[in-house]
Amino acid sequence: MSTDIAMKVDVDHLRRDAFLYVRQSSLCQVFENTSASPARSAVQPILAAIEETAAHREEYSPW
Repeated sequence: MSTDIAMKVDVDHLRRDAFLYVRQSSLCQVFENTSASPARSAVQPILAAIEETAAHREEYSPW
């Protein structure tokens, strides 16, 4: 996560439940929609950061 985004996230944001919907494209869609490749590449580090944060929160959750 970039520093700019991390600085905007405060305690109130972290208390909220979050839901993420990720849909897997078919192989045909991947080949036909090549314009989406940069977006898919841009999302990968964001999803990795979310996954890491979720794992960290579960590991250190007080409840």
